[in-house]
Amino acid sequence: MICHEYRDRVDELVDGLLPPEESGRLHAHAAGCDECTVRRNQAERFRDLLANEGAAALQSWEAARLALAAATDPYQTGEITPVRTEEPAPPRVLRYRFGRLAAAAVLVASAGFLASGLLSDSGPQVLAMDELVHLASGESGLVGGPGRLVLAETRNVDLVVRDRDGRFVVDLQRGDAQFRVDAGLDLFVATKQGEIESAGAVFLVDVRGDGAVAVDVQSGRVVFAEAQHLYRGDRLEVDPSGRPFLVSRARFEQLVLERKLLAKEVAELRDQAEELEEHVAQMGAAAGGGDEQLAPGDLPFDALGAAQWTLLDRRLARNAVEKQDAMALLYRHAAGLRERFGVAEPWRAVSNPAYVAEIAGGLFRAVAPEASDARIESVAAATRNAMTQAQAALDADMTAVESGAALQRAFLVTLRSVETELGVEAAATFVRSFPRDWQALSTFTMRLDDRTESTMVDFWKGQLDLDNVQSMELRRLVRVYMDEAQAAQRVVSAMLPAADADRLLYGRRGMRFTPNGSGGARGDAQADPDDESRGDARNPDYRGWGRGRSERDVELGPSETVASKLREMDALLRLAEPRIRFETALRSLLRADQIEKGFRPIPQVLVFRPAGND
Repeated sequence: MICHEYRDRVDELVDGLLPPEESGRLHAHAAGCDECTVRRNQAERFRDLLANEGAAALQSWEAARLALAAATDPYQTGEITPVRTEEPAPPRVLRYRFGRLAAAAVLVASAGFLASGLLSDSGPQVLAMDELVHLASGESGLVGGPGRLVLAETRNVDLVVRDRDGRFVVDLQRGDAQFRVDAGLDLFVATKQGEIESAGAVFLVDVRGDGAVAVDVQSGRVVFAEAQHLYRGDRLEVDPSGRPFLVSRARFEQLVLERKLLAKEVAELRDQAEELEEHVAQMGAAAGGGDEQLAPGDLPFDALGAAQWTLLDRRLARNAVEKQDAMALLYRHAAGLRERFGVAEPWRAVSNPAYVAEIAGGLFRAVAPEASDARIESVAAATRNAMTQAQAALDADMTAVESGAALQRAFLVTLRSVETELGVEAAATFVRSFPRDWQALSTFTMRLDDRTESTMVDFWKGQLDLDNVQSMELRRLVRVYMDEAQAAQRVVSAMLPAADADRLLYGRRGMRFTPNGSGGARGDAQADPDDESRGDARNPDYRGWGRGRSERDVELGPSETVASKLREMDALLRLAEPRIRFETALRSLLRADQIEKGFRPIPQVLVFRPAGND
């Protein structure tokens, strides 16, 4: 737990509103954190203050509010015959954070307000209906009665209040005004660029002379033009031509997450670049004047396949002579590989399905040298078929996730063929040096709360510049996608061990196990070296070319090592299916210019993490 979570929930903790297990978790955190202990003590003192002096202040404030309501309510003034009402409930101490802050404000201010007569008949008056009303800067009025306040901000305001089928609509013609709508009440604000629907919110609306409109939400939620949902901290600007520009806190948070992801990828690429520079330096001597670039037709695919496995094999140290020889071979054929397969880095060509189809025989002969030629050829044939299908999918017009799923499916078929034809020991050897590029799909976690749907809608609207009709259909597609994605997550949680499901879905990491023959005691958890760039447990100087190591805290045998990797790959494909259906349906809504903008280039599968599962 981190301290900001404790800070957000300490009031509920001291008021006894949390479940026992949650209370225990928070108390355990405070026991080891001096700062949070101080917060808890302050919250307890504040609770005691509200329970005594706060109750009296609230009663005084409520009496003043009712007096103001009676002065402006047509039921109370006799203009309308009242119906029988229930007796008002006795005042109580507010429990939630907002209520506690409001009560504190009442406690501090009520005596001064009542003494000065600010809450009296001279307060805001009900605005006339169906007439042009002018409010000078600083003036305010009530729309239909208490609970709906409009306040002219820095400029004068012109407006007309109308009754539309029993609902109040404020036609704001010019000026900037703040609207305060109590919980349980609604209010509509009509502007030149669209209508704003609000319920229990505080928001600013600025209507400028050129027709531009801006909406700032200070609390609660409003809906602009029946499509754009705005929350606290959001600002929507619509220019005179009707083009919207959203400064969304949700969008900002999304961009921050994407920035972190890209920063991580940049760091990984920088590490890889450093490795390659070292290898190139070593390769010059190993190549022995091997600047000769052979023609594409002369590529020795069996030898290249064996060289690729040598680079992948985690049982060899990075500076082993065999690895240097393998790098030298790839370097000598770099030009041919680049011309035929379009790969800029021959040592990373193993991610290219067309290339893998060509080197399959040599690759798996190196993985299982004791296997018969017939079995090697059977694996190579299955690999060639799977990779050919994957390459055809990549050549088609697909989104990043759909392309990633095609590759992941091909790699899954290949691994199953290796297990069937070459045996579980050979398959486990291959998995423990599994190419990082064969993990074609990855997950991206998004917190699931009452803002998730709107966050996704805002993201795609901003990405693709959707119109109102497209936006409404997008919202429906997002709801379907979220339901299907969560259903897929439940399936994955049931098919994987709990630790693997947590790691795959939510990125939670355990300690890495030590593979067989690594020298560690069987069953002992080894210190997690964080990732492959930190070195191999057996060869500290080896940075590695794959992700073969598991992140479990136990050692796995060959059979479970392979089964675990197969389950993981299959689970990623299941998680990708709802995303592919969503993106396919979304693309069908778009115009050609919107499709040109494209989707996210990173093949990531969105995973929803329920609130409280942090």
